[in-house]
Amino acid sequence: MGKASRLAAKQLASNLEVSPLPQSSIAPIRQPRLLPPDADDAWPEDVWDVLPPDVQRDVLRVLARLLIRWFAQMERRP
Repeated sequence: MGKASRLAAKQLASNLEVSPLPQSSIAPIRQPRLLPPDADDAWPEDVWDVLPPDVQRDVLRVLARLLIRWFAQMERRP
C-alpha cells in the first residue's frame, strides 16, 4: 500500500461518523394464532400436546398471573 493510500485510510478511520439508520420498513409483528384446520373437531388437549414445552411454560405462567390477580380482586370485594 502506498503512502497516499495509507494516509487516506488513516484519515477515513479517524473521521468516520455514524449516520442514523433509516426507518424500518419491516411490518409490525403480528400475534400468531393457533388454529386447527377445523376448529370444531379439535379438542384443547390436542392443541396443547403439540405445543413446545417452552410455550406451554409461558402459557402456564401467564395463566398463573391472571389467576393471582383474579383471586386478589375477589378478596378485596365486600
